Amino acid sequence: EKNADMQLPPASMTKVMTAILVLEQNPNLEGELTVNKNAVRHYYCSYMEPQRHLLAGEVISYEECMKYLLIPSGNEAATAFAFELCDTFSEFVDMMNAKAKEIGCKNTNFKDPVGLSSSDHYTTPRDMVKICEYAMQFDKFREIVAMEDGAVPASNVREKGFDYYTTNYVKYPDDRYESPYSQYVTGIKTGYTPAAGWCLSS
Repeated sequence: EKNADMQLPPASMTKVMTAILVLEQNPNLEGELTVNKNAVRHYYCSYMEPQRHLLAGEVISYEECMKYLLIPSGNEAATAFAFELCDTFSEFVDMMNAKAKEIGCKNTNFKDPVGLSSSDHYTTPRDMVKICEYAMQFDKFREIVAMEDGAVPASNVREKGFDYYTTNYVKYPDDRYESPYSQYVTGIKTGYTPAAGWCLSS
């Protein structure tokens, strides 16, 4: 209820809505996708680390892509899903906004599936709760956001995979965060941009 209806940029908490659209079409995350070359353009996303990201033409399973989206917050996982589900970037964003309205979000507007947009990309604490409650209905979503780590496997375009770790230090504390309640936390998503500051849906 604190500033419940204040419109704020949600940074990578945006990816909860991205995950919802994928899970509605493929709740068991079956099959594979090929990373569209547009999904790795800096126009649509930016990488977290220069050498640890998905590559154009890479074949990855839906489940591994979803893990990479939600655990370390891989930006190009979000754009890969966007171009897999829709012909255009804007079509996917329209789907995000339509879904937000459908589940009762009155003060939410998305401009991308990642959360990097700083202009006219916002939600509120009240709306974010609605989005997260909806997402937590999916078994695969609950399973993945509770995980501490994972790995992008070797593929058709990479000889070796790479490991990654959660950014949710509320659930998995380290020297930056400590809490006796961490054992009761089951997710969900963190985020950061300069415009948004540090974000947590939990």
